[in-house]
Formats: sequence, structure tokens, C-alpha cells
Amino acid sequence: MFMMLGLDDYAQVDDDISIHGVLTDYELMNMVSLDEDEEENEEEELPTPVILSEAKKCLTTLRFYALGTDTNDDFFGALTNIEKFLDNDRWKSLTQKNILSDFFSK
Repeated sequence: MFMMLGLDDYAQVDDDISIHGVLTDYELMNMVSLDEDEEENEEEELPTPVILSEAKKCLTTLRFYALGTDTNDDFFGALTNIEKFLDNDRWKSLTQKNILSDFFSK
């Protein structure tokens, strides 16, 4: 049923298969122009703005990650500083809204 192959037969089993070919000038030019288009598209993509609630969720995710790994206190201190910054940013936005509403209400 099964045919035993020797090492030489095993090594030469794919010798008849074409693994390369000759590209035409047109195919080469297409490949280069497609690569340049992809690079231009990558440069044009701008990061989307992150809202405060998303930033807080990311901070929580980082805390859970840190609890599951061997991290030092400096990492948790950095997370606390980021949280203070986000909270301060939130309070500034609330204060600015109150000032604007006070200005327009008569």
C-alpha cells in the first residue's frame, strides 16, 4: 500500500514544481506603485480623538493588567498621576461650561 521513499526521493519530491517566474516590466511597475500608494495612505491616517470616558476605561484596564503582573509601585504611581490629570481636565471642562452659561444667562 505505502511506498517507502528514500531520503533522496524525499528531498527531490518538489523539484518539478515551479517556484519562481520572470516578472514583466509592467508587473514590476505595478508592484512599486502599489507599495507607494500604501505608504501614502498610512501617512494620511490621523489618530482619532479619545474622549475622557475612554481614557478612564483604558486606565482601569492598565490597573487590572498591573495587578496580574509583577510591577513595582512606580507604575501604580504613574497611573495615579494620569488619573489626577484626567480628573483635573474634567473639572476644567465643567468650570468652563459654568462660566459660559453664567455669561449668557441674564
